[in-house]
Amino acid sequence: MMLQSISYPLLTGVTVTLLVLLLSYFTAFVRAIGSWTTWCNDVRHLRSMPSPPRRWLWGNILELGPSLKSLYYMQDYHVKYPKWCVYWIGPFIPFVFTADVEIMKTLLQQSGELPKPKVYKFLHKWLGLGLLFSDGAKWRRHRKMLTPAFHFDILKQYLPVYNEVSHKLVEVWSGLADSGESVEITEYLHSYTLDVLLRCMYSSNSNCLEKKEKVPYLVAIKQLTCLLMERPNFLGSNPLHFFDWIYFNTPAGRQFLHYSDVVHKFSEGVIVQRREQILKTSPESQTTRKFKDFLDILLSAKDENGEGLTDTEIREEVDTFMFAGHDTTASALGWTLYCLAMYKKHQEMCRKEIREVLASRDYITWEDLSKLSYTTMCIKESLRLYPLVSFTAKLLSEDFVSSGQRIPKGSWVGLGIHTMHHDPLVWNDPEKYDPLRFSTEETKKMNPFAFLTFSAGPRNCIGQRFAMQELQVTIAYIVNKFLLEVDTTHIVEPYFHAIFKSKTGIKLKLTSM
Repeated sequence: MMLQSISYPLLTGVTVTLLVLLLSYFTAFVRAIGSWTTWCNDVRHLRSMPSPPRRWLWGNILELGPSLKSLYYMQDYHVKYPKWCVYWIGPFIPFVFTADVEIMKTLLQQSGELPKPKVYKFLHKWLGLGLLFSDGAKWRRHRKMLTPAFHFDILKQYLPVYNEVSHKLVEVWSGLADSGESVEITEYLHSYTLDVLLRCMYSSNSNCLEKKEKVPYLVAIKQLTCLLMERPNFLGSNPLHFFDWIYFNTPAGRQFLHYSDVVHKFSEGVIVQRREQILKTSPESQTTRKFKDFLDILLSAKDENGEGLTDTEIREEVDTFMFAGHDTTASALGWTLYCLAMYKKHQEMCRKEIREVLASRDYITWEDLSKLSYTTMCIKESLRLYPLVSFTAKLLSEDFVSSGQRIPKGSWVGLGIHTMHHDPLVWNDPEKYDPLRFSTEETKKMNPFAFLTFSAGPRNCIGQRFAMQELQVTIAYIVNKFLLEVDTTHIVEPYFHAIFKSKTGIKLKLTSM
């Protein structure tokens, strides 16, 4: 029987989980044959570490998954075992978990050299081996070559883009405001962030807010993001999709390959066209363009040997930033607006600050950004409560010893960002929305690894300044123009996959101010 003719609804629940466990055990057994004694000793050692109660066959797999319930489950056991906790996928596969800020600090400072979890392979067909996935010499070379793209002098050039696209978003929402009906904001925010990125990366005036269903590239980005969120792993409704050779022979897998090809062809076409323009255009006339976009910088970047990036490498970096820059920023905007709608006192304080800074102007200058201090604190506090990435995982290349505990080489270690952001040992009254945690005085006392929305260490988010400036400008325009209220009839259901977002979307009522 061909794989595509399998009836997947018949392969769910206990049957699928059992099949996946058997396959994973077989894989673990084959890999361990060469070091059977070491593997058995490591498993025995990890069994001696703190762990929640587990079933003899399933382990803790039934309690883990992409829901908020799973995060609460890990939060509870972090309180009980604040340094380390081991979760078991079946009886033989351990997953070591920590949300201790000092342990996470040590691991993240080493993260430039640590291998990536294989679950990240879900994105390889789309994003290739850009900064997000590369390691070693390639990562260091690319990171060094791309860092100038996020220098302040470059970021200043993008401010008119933030202003222009924010005006467009406010214009669109003005047509929906004052009706008494709530607005599902997440789709608009995704289109908004795509528009910003396309303008800053390609100098492309895409008008995503108006053409989101008409441009093949935009449709492809949207569909790839949806397919990624729907693709389960070992903990999902169809764990067999964890395996590429099965997934890419399903309708969803073939769609993923198709849309990846659409994105690749678009990016490659723009890169080739820009190279041709550079060759045909004199340096003097090149300077007449509005600004030097991300693609310009990638095409001109050279390493210490005078070698540039290949077209494939440029395409991988561009695709990586399109994914990492639009979905995360859209989610960040959504959670911040949701929090401001929930906590009107802080919304009003933001509005007061924004109006004092803007005065009678309808655009934001570079100097204004440093004056939006309370607005920035509200953004950071929203992202503490709803971190864009709930946790990350590392595969240890060497034994790791901390707090008197040895974690064996080859172990998966989960770093609980969401758990740490809600840890009462790190944050006072962590469930309270309190932007003043990020005041200048409090920040000086804060462990720099206590707030990990943009990660930290050598592999921190290279685009975090770009993202924060976009968030500042967008939030300022929206709060200045609208009173935000939550829709009390709509249940916001947080869940996490690649990005922490609401499974049910976010609905707000907008009233013109």
